[in-house]
Amino acid sequence: MSASFYCLSVRTGAYLSIAWSVVYTTFQVAYAAIQMDKLGNNSNESASTYPSVLIPGGWDGDVLHHVHLLLLAVYLTVLISCLALILGILTNNPILFLPWLGTTVLATGVEAGLDGWILYRASFTPVTAFIFTFEFFFLLLQVYTVYCTVHLYTQTGLAGQGGDRELQFIKLQNVARNEKLEKSDVKLGKIVRKSSLSRIVEEGSFQ
Repeated sequence: MSASFYCLSVRTGAYLSIAWSVVYTTFQVAYAAIQMDKLGNNSNESASTYPSVLIPGGWDGDVLHHVHLLLLAVYLTVLISCLALILGILTNNPILFLPWLGTTVLATGVEAGLDGWILYRASFTPVTAFIFTFEFFFLLLQVYTVYCTVHLYTQTGLAGQGGDRELQFIKLQNVARNEKLEKSDVKLGKIVRKSSLSRIVEEGSFQ
């Protein structure tokens, strides 16, 4: 498969993946930070649960704080690793792809796990179905961005190996050419010596 999109190249697909990752991750970081700020402002209140449209009994305050703290930490690492990914694509260095791939896979796994945990406790209503349908498509987009980047990572790595092999082949050709030149120089030297010796012999015979 030569392209991640049918009408776009793999590199273009990777750039679109970066753009989506930056937008989505920035939103997640901002949302988690806002929610943690609200929880901090309400920490002095007596209420220990927070209402939710998904969970009938509401969120426990401590659980909600730890969930947003986990998401904030994970998506911050993804956002930082986007810089390494952009640099890796620009310089064709597949090693710089790995931080983003690792953090994005981790973030997608954490988000999918939290969705499963919430879904197990949620009450099934039209609102719940609507929210989880959108969440499912977001997870698919995350998986697709990982696929595009892995595809480009594979192509970049193979291109690098191909370049190294080509360089080695050129070096071997140069070595073989130099050996042939040395052998021809040796043969030429022998011929010159024989011709000079024959001339000396002929001059001695004339004398």
